[in-house]
Amino acid sequence: MSIEDKIETFVKEVGCRALNDEQKRVYKIFTKTKGKPMRFSIIDQAGNTVSFNIYCDKKDCGTQHILMKHYKSAMGRVTAMEILNLCDIIRNGKRYKSNAYTVYKYKYIKRKVTYKVALRLTAKGLLKSFYSDRT
Repeated sequence: MSIEDKIETFVKEVGCRALNDEQKRVYKIFTKTKGKPMRFSIIDQAGNTVSFNIYCDKKDCGTQHILMKHYKSAMGRVTAMEILNLCDIIRNGKRYKSNAYTVYKYKYIKRKVTYKVALRLTAKGLLKSFYSDRT
């Protein structure tokens, strides 16, 4: 499946839902394959301002990496709604250091299943990946 096919699937899954401003920004960057990175700044639970860029034109990180490797796939599957709410993982998740990454993990229960969703940021403020521990 190509990146264009994954974007089309993402757009269909989101459908005509009403999105808040932050979700609209995430949606916009996840539906592009070229262009400048989008900058986000979010305050985490500890009161730290977390600033990061999401790239749409790199295959090894950002939107293309997430859509091709984790969106509706067998490894680290995430849904469109989880992608739209990825900023909430920083806002509400626990912060960990892992090698050259800062990882935010958020655990939530849905239909009696516990999910852990992780967001990895590089030291340079780049969204590397977004994935879950479910299969």
